[in-house]
Amino acid sequence: MIEVVLVHGAGQSPNTWSALVPRLSHHCLVHTVTLPGHGGSTTSDMSMAGMVECVKNQIKNLNNTIIIGHSLGGSIATFFPDALSIVMIDICEATALRSLESLPMMISRRPRDFSDVEEATTWYKRHNPQCKIAKEAISGQLHLDIHTNKLTWNVDLLKTQPYWPSWFEGMDDRFLQCTNPLLILSDR
Repeated sequence: MIEVVLVHGAGQSPNTWSALVPRLSHHCLVHTVTLPGHGGSTTSDMSMAGMVECVKNQIKNLNNTIIIGHSLGGSIATFFPDALSIVMIDICEATALRSLESLPMMISRRPRDFSDVEEATTWYKRHNPQCKIAKEAISGQLHLDIHTNKLTWNVDLLKTQPYWPSWFEGMDDRFLQCTNPLLILSDR
């Protein structure tokens, strides 16, 4: 049976794939990965090497595996050129590297916390109107802070800033070395 490994983007969680997993599960064995430093991950090595190792640990037979990655997850997928196929969603090297300049400002404009899931979902829908799984997507990015009793971000993305260039540099060249690559870009 073909295996599919789903890799989320920076600051996200496996909840990113909540609408896709049931559909794929009828046809293949599906694994979702929680990247280091994200959500319930037990490791915190957010270097590209650490994240690639995390994904590698989910793969049983590379020649029988399709790796699907969104954004950072797509970049990670390019480290597996011999996979049956890799699918990169919403990511290309030049755009990713250019966006890093404005990312700190974008992150600083996010609310620090939310009173409840409904407030977080409303905020997420306003900023991602095309998302049909807003509640699932945002829920996977938050945890309850026991000191404030508010929902706060699982990942302090600003603390990951030293890693950002290495997450995307060389991605296009690696992509072109893959056996069966597929790139999906959205217009949002």
